[in-house]
Amino acid sequence: MINDASSVDRRFGALVRLLAIDSAEGAGSAALEGHDLHLALKGLAFDIPAFLRTLLVADGTVTMAIEAYYAEPVEVVTINQSLAKLPASLPSLHSEKGEEVLYREVMLRGCQSARVYASAYSLIRKAAVGEVLYKELVAERVGIGTLLRNTAKGSYREILKLRSGGLDGELVDCEHQLFDNAVVAHENMDHRIVNRTYCVYLDSNPGILITEVFPVSPYLAEA
Repeated sequence: MINDASSVDRRFGALVRLLAIDSAEGAGSAALEGHDLHLALKGLAFDIPAFLRTLLVADGTVTMAIEAYYAEPVEVVTINQSLAKLPASLPSLHSEKGEEVLYREVMLRGCQSARVYASAYSLIRKAAVGEVLYKELVAERVGIGTLLRNTAKGSYREILKLRSGGLDGELVDCEHQLFDNAVVAHENMDHRIVNRTYCVYLDSNPGILITEVFPVSPYLAEA
């Protein structure tokens, strides 16, 4: 099962390890901007479609951009939402080992094509986002991007890292299952994958750390 306890634990562990590696390498705290951002994009292991390159460097709502480009509604499907204790410190989130965070997993799926355009893995600090926003996040009524746009006007995003591969450099088995079961496999199947991590700041404090994983395959289709 995609969202059984062992699968969720594996993805959570893979995510925190990935983010902790960034911290150990001195990355993940300073935002990628301008020339550095484009260098990071060129540094990916392979060429990717133009629209996907645009999504990787954009700081707006990914769901809206996909809907506009492919002219289809996109639903935000919650795979898991649970409280979890961090097994390592994450300076980019101002969080220490053992701190409890809200861990959220979603996928962005086309309502007409059934393509899974991305999956997103979020670590949310309750103290940083505030009680009202936290309750809205837990309610799962809309995606984080839409919620921030509507209720957290002072929030902003900083892209911290672009990478080739998934949460563990390739794909953990449960990510394969997530994408395969959601009809990513189609006539243009391509097993390459890229991801990015960005931080959402509220009142200048890091509140949400989001890693979005993009399979290349759906973006090979014409708009």
